[in-house]
Amino acid sequence: MIRKTLGIRPTSTVGSNARRAFSRVVGLSLCILLLENLLIAGKYPSLEPNAGHAVFAIASSLIYFGVICIWLLFVSKPHYSPNPIRLVSDILISGLFAIAAFSLAYRIWGIVDTLDATAAVASTDALYFSAVTFSTLGFGDFRPAESMRLVASFQALIGNLHLGLLAGAVFYALSIQNAKRDENGLNEKTHQKPKQADDTQDVR
Repeated sequence: MIRKTLGIRPTSTVGSNARRAFSRVVGLSLCILLLENLLIAGKYPSLEPNAGHAVFAIASSLIYFGVICIWLLFVSKPHYSPNPIRLVSDILISGLFAIAAFSLAYRIWGIVDTLDATAAVASTDALYFSAVTFSTLGFGDFRPAESMRLVASFQALIGNLHLGLLAGAVFYALSIQNAKRDENGLNEKTHQKPKQADDTQDVR
């Protein structure tokens, strides 16, 4: 049951199974963080995250991004290339997990409402600010507290890396798909039998 939940397959390599299991654990953690942020936050004080939770979540997101998304690109060899669809999904999971993880830090150490210069306390505001910072949009309605400026700047750099890798992975997936389509078309033409010329009588 556990092996099936983690996606461990007997036909896959150890590295592939480890990567798939890691992705599923992170995906489950992402769902828990989002559910806590949207449904539980503020209602049960005993379940509120603390600084240790925020640091652990951010460290986990960075490890996942480094191991699954960055390191995988350097281990690609001529006889091995990553599955493009799986690569895109891993980058998306990594980006969403980073947004949720950094939002914990903003909830604990604070963001400031730019209009009235008061601290924003809603968990959804922290999640929104994390997403805006990650994508480097910067609407200006919130700003990080003074103690969180370096953290927000670091998240923006991480977001830029994610978006660049995601664009590259999408183009890589499209190129692989086009190459397969061209190869299939070439095979069909190769196996197609040439038409025989019709016998005609020379009537004089």
